[in-house]
Amino acid sequence: MPFLSHTDITNVAEPGRLTFRVERERGWLEWAIAIAGISFMFWEAHRFHSILWLIFGLVGGFSLVTGLLATGCSELIVTSNQLLVRSNPGRLFSKETSISTADITGIEYQSGGEDNPSGIYVKHGWRSQCVLSDLTRHQADEMLDQIFRQFPHIGVGDPNPNSLLFGHSSDLTKLGLN
Repeated sequence: MPFLSHTDITNVAEPGRLTFRVERERGWLEWAIAIAGISFMFWEAHRFHSILWLIFGLVGGFSLVTGLLATGCSELIVTSNQLLVRSNPGRLFSKETSISTADITGIEYQSGGEDNPSGIYVKHGWRSQCVLSDLTRHQADEMLDQIFRQFPHIGVGDPNPNSLLFGHSSDLTKLGLN
């Protein structure tokens, strides 16, 4: 186990299908912080004989451990018809999401923010959804280049931004108010 977190990306290119597997290995530092936080809660519970600190320690410990275990690997499977995202396939907390490529108006790297992780985001409709998180810009750009090379029709932006509201043949409306 490395000292800091480490991410390995493998990809398989097949005719009509592109698969990316992102495996994250948590480092000793993250585990040490989690264990220190849990130990502090139990120490406070023992020191003050407070059931409240014990409950905080149990709930916090459970959420930290499940959070560290649940973010192990993700798969992004791209075909000409859909993007299929599998988080933690075959594990305790697995999740699968499918997005039709016809609904995708953009696919790009976003650096994240306060509540959002950095990674590859897919724009569909009015929403932007993270499909692969905790990637660097370089990793995301390499993956996006492969996707656009094999599937150039995916994520081609709308040339007319007004079409989101009024259809593809929309035009500027003049009200004639003076």
